[in-house]
Amino acid sequence: MIELNSIVTSSDDVQLPKLSENESHCIILESQDWVFHTVHALASKANIAMYCNASLVRRMTEKNSSLLTSDHVQIAEWKFNRFFNVKKAISAIERTSTHSPIVFLVLDIENPSRYESLFMRNSLMKQLTSWAYNANKILIVGLFGQMESEQTQTFLADNARHFMSLNFIYQQLSDIHWKASFWLSGYTVNQWDWVVTPFENEQGSLRFKLSDIQENEALAPLLGLKAPKYVMKNALKMGEALPEGWRMMDTNEGLKESIAPGSDALIVLSLSSKEAFFELANHIFKLRKHYGAYLRIVVRSFTDAIRLQDEEALVYAGATMVLPREISFQRMLNLAKNTAGSTYSHSLPKDLSQLHIGLQNPNLKGYLAPKGFLQAVRSLTVQAQRQDTPAALVRASIATGLTKEAIVNRFTSRRTGDMITFMDDAVFIFLTGCKPSELEYTLDMSFGLPTQTIFSQQISTTQHLQILDDCDELQITENVSPSAIINIERKQVNAVAAAHSAAEKAQLSSVRKVSFL
Repeated sequence: MIELNSIVTSSDDVQLPKLSENESHCIILESQDWVFHTVHALASKANIAMYCNASLVRRMTEKNSSLLTSDHVQIAEWKFNRFFNVKKAISAIERTSTHSPIVFLVLDIENPSRYESLFMRNSLMKQLTSWAYNANKILIVGLFGQMESEQTQTFLADNARHFMSLNFIYQQLSDIHWKASFWLSGYTVNQWDWVVTPFENEQGSLRFKLSDIQENEALAPLLGLKAPKYVMKNALKMGEALPEGWRMMDTNEGLKESIAPGSDALIVLSLSSKEAFFELANHIFKLRKHYGAYLRIVVRSFTDAIRLQDEEALVYAGATMVLPREISFQRMLNLAKNTAGSTYSHSLPKDLSQLHIGLQNPNLKGYLAPKGFLQAVRSLTVQAQRQDTPAALVRASIATGLTKEAIVNRFTSRRTGDMITFMDDAVFIFLTGCKPSELEYTLDMSFGLPTQTIFSQQISTTQHLQILDDCDELQITENVSPSAIINIERKQVNAVAAAHSAAEKAQLSSVRKVSFL
């Protein structure tokens, strides 16, 4: 485990995140000094195997020839024959990093050599991060170039979700900024925006330190790890006791009395169900607007139905961290506490309704005609594949006695990217951002009752390439024999629910039903 405090000097009050084995991280570096400094800092903690092009090796050794003689740094220049083989490339890294727990791959993203261009491909980066996980390595991919360049943005769009964190280190006027975003199993966990200052150590080497947190302008003093920590009562399960230094709050009024605008206090809120999502997002938005960028807002989810779009929505509304329900109580407290020193970096609009979160086309939801459904599924699946986010396509046969119209009216999801249609004598459902482990639960919630009661057969596909292959086969069938388009007047969920008979309500009284986005 490597602490970022070893790369950037900071005060004891600011606890920086740690880099652990099995993790992959990406750093965008605009200055060569940061490349050299990162190698020195990491080598002071553990052996490091560095892979880069010949010109960077030459510039680095000219600045500090001791790197070539260091017992902790192994520098490798890539050379290969006419054909590039992914397995052989990863095998070469594995052989040369046997005694190095840290693998540092530096890519010149704006003027790449041939091998660097090949390494930036999505398929190779995904395999490389998977190898690092299985080999218990800390993989750090350093992109040397401008963070706003088209090449950098294209790489991040394709590969961002392969990494545990993204780090941007860049010069802005007289300050050097370090922006960091950390994830946990695909969940946005922490975000920082640090200001760092270069200095020379006693040996005359260039080093960097984190600017004193007290130097930031704020209406209230910033206390870092010593800032007050609050947990709302509904964010605690029965039997969970807060350790010393934490305080439970029953109502929002207590927060108003205890926290001053500009404070870097920590608040843990609860997402108990999907029904409470919009209310929680609005509450977070108001907190962020009132207390400013230093307030740390952590959301603890108690529902399985939350998806990637929901997490992003809460972050854009003002949350610092969103944690899934499977995180243990002690782990939740530690992650929340480690947000000390973070600054909320998103720009909030004047009104929460102006936040455009999720997919670009809001019409891609509910029932679609077969042609439009296949086009939308292809587009969203390609997008999910590029971003390494989940998606699911379900094919099912309708149980005897039910009509297509009844099935569509039962499909209550209003989340953008959740769609339904009928082709080839079957119903097809596409769910965007739905994890395979939550597929059955999400289907039950989308229809308001267990799907085995309305479907006689069900086949689910969660692999991106398989979904695209299925779309191609269905398109061929549709070209030969087009399916009929169902003329359905879409109704509001509440109106549909009100139309259910009293007998049906009694039969389904034990079934929990929610309204999706």
